[in-house]
Amino acid sequence: MSTLEPFPFEPYGESPTRASQGPAISIRWILPLLVVAPVIIGIALTGWFAYRSGRSAVEETVNQITTEVANNIQTEVIRYLEVSIVASKMLVAEVNSEVLNIQDMATLTNYLEETREVFQTTQTSENIANLFYANEAGKHATSQPDSTSFDRRERPWYKAAEKARKAIWAEVYNDKKTSELVLTRSIPIDNQAGNLEGVFGIDIKLNSLSNFLKELNVGKSGQAFILEMVDDQQSTGELIATPEDEDLFVKQSGRNNTISAKESTNKLVRETADYILDNNNGLRHPNCNSNSLSNEEINNLRNDNCEFNIDGKKHLVRVNYLGDKDINIKWLIVVTIPQQDYMGAINGIVRKALLIGVVITVLASLLALVGAMYIIRPIKKLNQAADDIKQHQFDPQTLADVRQRPDEFSILADVFDDMATVVVSREQSLADQVKQLETEKLQYRSTGDKRYSLDVALRHAKQVRSRYSQR
Repeated sequence: MSTLEPFPFEPYGESPTRASQGPAISIRWILPLLVVAPVIIGIALTGWFAYRSGRSAVEETVNQITTEVANNIQTEVIRYLEVSIVASKMLVAEVNSEVLNIQDMATLTNYLEETREVFQTTQTSENIANLFYANEAGKHATSQPDSTSFDRRERPWYKAAEKARKAIWAEVYNDKKTSELVLTRSIPIDNQAGNLEGVFGIDIKLNSLSNFLKELNVGKSGQAFILEMVDDQQSTGELIATPEDEDLFVKQSGRNNTISAKESTNKLVRETADYILDNNNGLRHPNCNSNSLSNEEINNLRNDNCEFNIDGKKHLVRVNYLGDKDINIKWLIVVTIPQQDYMGAINGIVRKALLIGVVITVLASLLALVGAMYIIRPIKKLNQAADDIKQHQFDPQTLADVRQRPDEFSILADVFDDMATVVVSREQSLADQVKQLETEKLQYRSTGDKRYSLDVALRHAKQVRSRYSQR
């Protein structure tokens, strides 16, 4: 009989199917990311919504301010011009009741002088500069001494009333004596036959309107001004009043002509006028969005709020039209305010919120890193203990620090200790069984069923041990 060699005993080692590999993504980074990412997103969304809400509130506030300022200016202009309308109605009533004889120029001159003196003593009518009259025969009367010998019938104020055959506002002109802008109210007078007898004129100084605009508070750097609507015959959007000390006329062809708002020395006035002129069909239809409106819509929508950019900065504009008021004058009241005047405070709040958010994010990141390290340390200890068990080198002191923790990891460390004891005990028991079987196999050097049974039992024991070691 041949001598049987003992089955080799395979030492318990590392499974070839479970090679040691490092983690693809570490908890050290996942945990801070999960903590910090929502914080950053929350701060960003909060800042964005705060900015949008603040911006909407600012736009609404600025629109309310521009509307209120424009309405206040409108009220002042109407009050300013109504005096001349009342005076013109008084003159017509005096003539129609034959109290005033317009054929006697000397008497008419005295009447006009006395009327002007009365107006000068009243604050609401002190801006009436002159009252005058000219008839179809070329004769004239005036409340102020006038030695000029020109034909009044050729003057614009006379021709305007002659053409309209009703009370009308003549064009604004520059008074050579005072160098002030003057507006004339022209009132035609008909004879009994219904033909034109003559025309009364009432001159109103406009410098007080500019003074009024100077005293207005239109935000931090806003502006308000008045300009004339574009007319096919004469007007190109001339300035009537501005809050700046600038000449509103220029000398051309030997006469002083009013300047267009687009020629103003004030950049804000000039740029705003450019925008309005370019977007409102030459100011014939004073509405910010008139290019997209029908004629019927334009006639029903004369006042409007709109916006435009100067050097990339948003400006809000309010336009009020006076042509459909009782005074029936084709002027535009324009109020413009840079949005930055009111957005500065909102931007400051947003910057502070973002700064606080950055600080919170940094603190959250540090806390998340500390928390990650707090969790990773016991996990590393548990991993080391598992490797020690696999290598038959487990030392219970490896998990001593973990067992002292006040959290769930201490429970897990106790479980590892118990598991290590069980594993070592089972490994020792299996090893003892294998040795016993090897011994018995060597003792029974026989063939047949006994030898086969021992081989099967030994092979089964080794398979059990191998499967257990691969877990």
